[in-house]
Amino acid sequence: MKADSSKGMPGTRLPEQEFKRRFLDQYIDPAFDSLRAELERIAAAAWDGYRESRKSPRTRKAGPCFYDPDYELADDWLEASAAIGTSQSQHDDVGGPDRFLVINVWMNEIYPMWVVRTRHSDCHTRPVLRERLHEAVVGAVTPSGV
Repeated sequence: MKADSSKGMPGTRLPEQEFKRRFLDQYIDPAFDSLRAELERIAAAAWDGYRESRKSPRTRKAGPCFYDPDYELADDWLEASAAIGTSQSQHDDVGGPDRFLVINVWMNEIYPMWVVRTRHSDCHTRPVLRERLHEAVVGAVTPSGV
């Protein structure tokens, strides 16, 4: 008897009924009973965004610091990039305390990529498990943070 094999990853898209059930499960408290019609409308709007794959519905042009300044990037991504830039400036301040700048870039849940930079070294990107990173930076965090 030949084994049944499949190729690729199974689809992860939820059917509408299951999506809405999971969405509305957050509102099982009786305090929401009087808002059931509104929640159904909100669930329908959430389903529409999910169905149409609107992962980044709010975007703006990347700006002059990027390779393609006219590329539309998600607002939250640009905000995170700005926060990293602020941290980089604090890190590079020679008058400030010695510190590590650690940026966690999750490629997937199994193999995280860590960008670790000290003031006196070049930027290194390498796969490191959380435990190894913890061992590498224990005691290196200043009282004011990373």
